Amino acid sequence: MRITIFSILIILISLSSCTKEKIEIINPVKDIPNFVATWSRTYDILGSEFKATYKIDTNEIYYSNKGSGPGNTDYIIEFDSYQETDKRWIGHRDNNQYYLLFFKDIDSESITIYKQKVDNPNDAQNIAIPADDTNENYGWNIYYKE
Repeated sequence: MRITIFSILIILISLSSCTKEKIEIINPVKDIPNFVATWSRTYDILGSEFKATYKIDTNEIYYSNKGSGPGNTDYIIEFDSYQETDKRWIGHRDNNQYYLLFFKDIDSESITIYKQKVDNPNDAQNIAIPADDTNENYGWNIYYKE
């Protein structure tokens, strides 16, 4: 069998096109929220007391709402993206339900959180930060560090 220079060239080009480009991570902690902690608040609905808790980590948020009436829930929102500039967290549950959360007024003792369900995580990147006085999606709520 005779191998020509042309055949060797074709093989080398094929091999080089199959290699994956190495992706360098620049500032890998740049967009990790500085408010990783457990935050909670208690509230009353029609005489039933509830405690809502957000345990915020770098790769997920555990949310629970427990109380003496109906509406108890707990679930994990897995991390999809976070933008530090507007404190925008987008994540999903294992049932493919997506959430958009905004955070503001963050200090060592409290944080204000707004959460809404979204149909599409790509659309969530273009949703404006809600007004301070919004009542949609239960509005903005203050949570305290545990």
